[in-house]
Amino acid sequence: MTDASLIEVDASIDSMVARDEEADKVEVQKLQERKATEAMPRRKVTNETHISKSDPDNSLARKEGESRALRYKVHSTIDADSRVILDSKITTGAVHDTKIYLERIEYIEKKYSLNIHEAIADRGYGAIDNIKSLNNKGITTYIPLFSTKEGKKPLELKEVGFIYDEENNNYTCPEGKELFPTKSKDMEHYYSKLETCKSCPVSDQCLAKSNKGGYRIIHRNWNQWLFEQELSMMEKPIFHERLKEMMRKIEGIFAEAKNMHGLNRAKYR
Repeated sequence: MTDASLIEVDASIDSMVARDEEADKVEVQKLQERKATEAMPRRKVTNETHISKSDPDNSLARKEGESRALRYKVHSTIDADSRVILDSKITTGAVHDTKIYLERIEYIEKKYSLNIHEAIADRGYGAIDNIKSLNNKGITTYIPLFSTKEGKKPLELKEVGFIYDEENNNYTCPEGKELFPTKSKDMEHYYSKLETCKSCPVSDQCLAKSNKGGYRIIHRNWNQWLFEQELSMMEKPIFHERLKEMMRKIEGIFAEAKNMHGLNRAKYR
């Protein structure tokens, strides 16, 4: 089971200085030269433009329901049965959960010579590449997709009569007309013929996306089969049971660590 928690740092947001001092001087000068009748412009402070001079290793991060602050993030993985912490990886608060997940799983496998059978995490870790990689290793995943919209559009089109032919790699619309594929980096796009759509008696009711040229287009990710598998898995009772179990076990560890052992705020810089 893997989850992440934000940690306050031993530094104030007022400690942030511009990475590019010259550009910051120009911005400050503009603020000073503004007319009294002009509204005060908002000064942008981001991780790309500013850094904490007190503790350069942390970054701005937002906690749900709270304003941005300088934070670290701890990514912890526990054994589900014993609740023993197997790994804790500290990153800046801005590092997304999906980016380091596979790296930490591989670290645990090698360090402890473990054969992992199930991996449970929240949607923050639910990048399709993470799920695909773990499934390819024979690991059952109980990880919600990062985006709830992923893979749903082709399923919605299927419900109204758009049939995907895997063998010939094309779509057939409810009126029996084909849409033909073209490839791009992450997906294939299926186009209808313009003259077909113009003469279609139900064109105004078609749910396929309409292009400016007047023809229809369907976007299908190369991992659509995996999206469908995962969406189906997410509806099963055992999926929800595993996530509830994880919240009870790992969030309890975070709560204890923050309330009793000082994890709530970094002691050092």
